[in-house]
Amino acid sequence: MIHSGLRSKIFSHRPFLLVICLLVAGLGLVSLLEGADADTQLNFEVRLPDNLPPSAKLFITGNHHALGDWDPGLIEVPRVGNRANWSVSLPADYVLQFKFTLGDWGHVEAAVDGSEIENRVLPVPRGQTTLRVAVSGFKSGAPKDQYSSTIVGNVRVHKDFPARNLAARTLWVYLPPGYDQEAARRYPVIYMQDGNNCFDAATSFNGQEWKVDETFEAGIASGTLPAAIVVGIANTAARVDEYTMVKVLRGDRRTRTGGKADLYASFLIDEVKPFIDSTYRTLVDASHTAVIGSSHGGLVSLYLGIRHPAVFGAVGAVSPTLAWGNHWLTNYVRHLHGLPKNLRVWIDMGTAEDAVDRNGNGISDLIDDVQEMRDLMLSRGYEPERVELMIAEGAVHNEAAWAKRLPQILEFICRPWHGN
Repeated sequence: MIHSGLRSKIFSHRPFLLVICLLVAGLGLVSLLEGADADTQLNFEVRLPDNLPPSAKLFITGNHHALGDWDPGLIEVPRVGNRANWSVSLPADYVLQFKFTLGDWGHVEAAVDGSEIENRVLPVPRGQTTLRVAVSGFKSGAPKDQYSSTIVGNVRVHKDFPARNLAARTLWVYLPPGYDQEAARRYPVIYMQDGNNCFDAATSFNGQEWKVDETFEAGIASGTLPAAIVVGIANTAARVDEYTMVKVLRGDRRTRTGGKADLYASFLIDEVKPFIDSTYRTLVDASHTAVIGSSHGGLVSLYLGIRHPAVFGAVGAVSPTLAWGNHWLTNYVRHLHGLPKNLRVWIDMGTAEDAVDRNGNGISDLIDDVQEMRDLMLSRGYEPERVELMIAEGAVHNEAAWAKRLPQILEFICRPWHGN
């Protein structure tokens, strides 16, 4: 029983308590709204060259899915004459890298003299911001028109290789020294994504190639690498779709992109590999077959190894985009019943590939992702010698950086093949 005097005191304070409760609730609501409104709206005002043809379409691309994840022809920016305006919402403090194109990397923005420029970099500020950008010019042709061939050794080219459910593409096949003379010898095989970047500056993105042929020629001569066949599989305009396992929202936030990795796996396993095995003298078993790729190509390479361990025995996941699809592949590895343990897995990332650090631990999210994958595989039963993690100090996200560490990647991948 409440004493009447005490009850009157409580009731008399109710208006005050009500105000306090409303104030606390209001502060909580403000906090929630601030959290919900943590993104920054960036308004791009772009000035284009006066001589740009009226029919040319302008695109923006960059290191965020809202800018197409470096797809040069995905996110169109409306233009009127030599002006263009476009807006996007991005997380505050995200370190954005971006460029403008006319739809492909052969027509990426350039300096006045036509030379390549570095990626534009913008630490995204807080609050709505207008960014005024002047584009000096664009490259005038496909990369093959601008760079001389750099192929060394015996590299055979199969153009317009057909695919049942995907676009046709070129295959490049590196054959080691002595292949034509040692008619009875068979060789291990490495399949590489983005094959146009593997051997030749003339076909590569931006004139930068992995130098696979040079690296093998030198490694075989010195004895640090065994003789092997390398198959480079060209990417296509559907690269992002083919190299990703699930769909995600694209830049306009209304449609989705990605999710054709299983179709690509079928193409590689059921069409490309049988052709290679029947045309060249290969060792066909999984223990002599590897798959390597970088960025989205590194992501799909790791997926291919985990999903098809009877085909691939070694994986090189170079700078893999493990965040794709809300870390879909990491979660797949975490929950997969019967995770294959026979794979040998190389994973790496450069310290200068991105600076985003959402959890504030002083390490970029990209490095957190590869360390998490390595630790997860070890916790699920992988032997330490089967999972190699390399954090490349100062390395950025491009072919030149990957070429620099390719000898170490190949030494790991090819280690069991010495003496074949």
